Amino acid sequence: MKEVAPLLKDTSTVVGQAGQGFKQLAGPLAEIAKITKDLTLLVPNTTKALVDFGKEISQLVKLANPASVQKFGNALDDLHAVIGQALAPVLDLVSKSVRNTADSIGFVGQMGAAAARAMEPFLRALETANEWFGRAGNQLAKFGSSVGTSFAIVGEALDAFMKALQPLGDLLIDVVGGVTNALVGTHGPLEMTVTYTVAFGRAIGDLTKWLAEAVREILALVGLDLPNEPGTRPGSSTGAAVRCGMRA
Repeated sequence: MKEVAPLLKDTSTVVGQAGQGFKQLAGPLAEIAKITKDLTLLVPNTTKALVDFGKEISQLVKLANPASVQKFGNALDDLHAVIGQALAPVLDLVSKSVRNTADSIGFVGQMGAAAARAMEPFLRALETANEWFGRAGNQLAKFGSSVGTSFAIVGEALDAFMKALQPLGDLLIDVVGGVTNALVGTHGPLEMTVTYTVAFGRAIGDLTKWLAEAVREILALVGLDLPNEPGTRPGSSTGAAVRCGMRA
């Protein structure tokens, strides 16, 4: 046991050193992997850029040198053929998988037929409902057309009647307006009438006042003294709230 312990210790030391070495090597390996990835992407990207560039300039070269454009087209076809030859096995596998998938879902035909049988009566019912809706719309359109025609006929009759009465109506309006303007425009007779009416009213008022006072005096001579107190006393209500103690 004493001899094994140092051996295990030396072994662990070697393993630890190897681990440190691998750890130090991991950085360069990651850089190499990154460079490899960039190079892998560089080839197709560069090829695509060249192809796009060739397509662009071929539009300018095709009239000047058709043979050069044909040469570029042949090279491009060969490129596609080489890439296609490389991808042909992959396409074969994809085709096999797609075929297998198509073979495995053959039951969907039965499901589709069942769904169609279930939907068919409802769709026929919908067709009938659409037919009813269309017929109702046609009848409604005919009714609207008839109503519109009736209103148009009534409107035409009303228009003809109003046009027939228009001369008489124009004459009546002009006569009323002329008489009114004549009466309003003549102020002399109206002012005279108002002046005489006011003077007559004042004379009647003075006469009735004199008669009332004469009656009061005659009654006073026989001992019947009638009070002559006015019904309205201007300013008599001023200060009523103070007198009643309602306001300080």
